[in-house]
Formats: sequence, C-alpha cells, structure tokens
Amino acid sequence: TANTRVQLDVVAKDYEQARALRLSVMAQMEVFDPPAMLEFSTGDFDPETKTYRELLQYSIHGSSSMESP
Repeated sequence: TANTRVQLDVVAKDYEQARALRLSVMAQMEVFDPPAMLEFSTGDFDPETKTYRELLQYSIHGSSSMESP
C-alpha cells in the first residue's frame, strides 16, 4: 500500500516547552502502528504570536499484511 505523509506542528509559549512537546511526539511516533518514519524536523519562533513551533513531518508506511475481504 502507499505511504502517507503527515505534518505535525506543536506550538508553545517558550522554547523549552516546544522542545519537550517535540520529544513527546517523537516518542509516541516511534511506537505508532503502522510504522512512521521521521522525514524532516525543524523549529522556529513566530514573532507575531510570540510562540515557538516545532514541525515534524512523518511518512506512515501502510501495512502490506492486510488482506482484502
């Protein structure tokens, strides 16, 4: 089956919170089923909203073991 790309953004008021959320998401995605592979990750500060954002892009690999009815 085809892979699906998913972008997850976490936003926090300070850098430390944003990084902690990023690590939490990464830990959960390591055990995600079907398997997900981190393709890209970056972070930035939005001066307009005064928030920190961490962006994570994953490729989710569909299971080939599923049988059709």
